Amino acid sequence: EERCRAIGRAVRRTLSVAAFRAALDVPGWEDEPLERATTQARLGIVLRLLGSREVNAARFREAVMALRRALEDVSREREPYLWSQTQMDLGITLAALAELDGSSTRLEEALVAQRAALEERPRERVPLK
Repeated sequence: EERCRAIGRAVRRTLSVAAFRAALDVPGWEDEPLERATTQARLGIVLRLLGSREVNAARFREAVMALRRALEDVSREREPYLWSQTQMDLGITLAALAELDGSSTRLEEALVAQRAALEERPRERVPLK
């Protein structure tokens, strides 16, 4: 039963990747940078989940590219929460990739991304529950 659920999750994630990619191919995103950034970030998250499930460095690299594209469309000043969340997701993804391929450079990049995210989320603004 658990194996069936795991297969179902993998199928849903694979379908999600295809859906996000198809959505990003639709013309008109130029006028919607926030929506494009959100879609890119979600694509990155799903690719990271697939990379973890499959132990697949290529999926992690695709996730990093998607998250970096998302950060091109969202500014820290205008959307601080989305920017910091995307930075955190990028850091998590880079750390997972670094663990998989043994890259200290990627691990350093992960730390930079996560520190940047935390600068935007001080306890005064985002208290721990």
